[in-house]
Amino acid sequence: MDYFRKATNTSPTVMMDSKTKSVLISGSSLCRDITIYASVINDMIEQFERFDYKDLNIKLDVFNTMAAKSLIDLLKYFKFNRKAPSIHWYFDKKDQEMQEMANDYSELLEMEFEISDN
Repeated sequence: MDYFRKATNTSPTVMMDSKTKSVLISGSSLCRDITIYASVINDMIEQFERFDYKDLNIKLDVFNTMAAKSLIDLLKYFKFNRKAPSIHWYFDKKDQEMQEMANDYSELLEMEFEISDN
């Protein structure tokens, strides 16, 4: 494992593994401190610079506006600075709002996402 950040009550698990070439962001993201998000995004970008990850798996149950901005910043990094990994966005089939968010992000950033229910 290249990078691991354990989930808390307000932040998701982040796992980056160069052996499997995959990244997972999973859980709830409700932290109100933007500096924490900035730190995690910077850590992730540093790892993306070091290793060639092929898959970014997003499995968020819920996230707030600060997390939304941070996620967009990460995705913009792929769009403008390097080849993007395949982006897989998973949502609970009962959560249409999360599915709509995935579609909105894909359209806004003009990036292809694989969007599916768990």
